[in-house]
Amino acid sequence: MAFAICGAKDSGKTTLITRLIPLLAARGLRVVTIKHDGHDFVGDVPGTDSYRHREAGAVGTAILSQSHWLVQGMGAQDERSLMSILPAADLVLLEGFKASAYPKLEVVRGAGAASCCNPKNLVAVASDTDCAHPAGVARLGLDDVEALARVVLAFWGHAREGTPQAVTAAREQAGKEELR
Repeated sequence: MAFAICGAKDSGKTTLITRLIPLLAARGLRVVTIKHDGHDFVGDVPGTDSYRHREAGAVGTAILSQSHWLVQGMGAQDERSLMSILPAADLVLLEGFKASAYPKLEVVRGAGAASCCNPKNLVAVASDTDCAHPAGVARLGLDDVEALARVVLAFWGHAREGTPQAVTAAREQAGKEELR
C-alpha cells in the first residue's frame, strides 16, 4: 500500500520523509520510497561499466554486490510497476505524486502558502505556518513528526486490514492531532 507526501518544490518533503521513516520502522514497518522527478534525470555515471552498457543499447541495467543492488531502466514507467520490483514492504512512501489518487499528506511552508492538492485524497496538511487549507482537512505542525507518523499509521492499519475506511481513519486521526 502507498501513501504520498506531496507539496511544492523545496517545501520539505524529503526532510519530512527522512524523519518519518525511522518512526515507522521503529513500529515494525518495512518502508520503501519512490520519488517522483518531474525532470529527466540520469542515475548513472559516465564511464562506468553500467553506463557503457546503457549507452550500447541495453534497455536496463542492474548492479549487484554482496550488500547492495541497483536497477535502472529506460522508458516510461509508473509507480505501480516499480512497486512490483522493489523489496517487500509494508508501506511505500511516495514523494510527490500530488495529482495521483493516492492518499496524501501535503507539506505547505511559508507565509501566504496554500494547499495545492486535490482535497479528495488529502488526509492532512503539515505546515510551519497558519496556511490556507481545504475545509475538513486538518492542519498539523510540520515539526510534530510523531503526530504525522500516527496519521500515516492510522491509514496503514486500516488499509492493511482491507477496510475501505483507511483514508477516513487517517483523517480522523489527523483531526485529533490538529493544531488548535
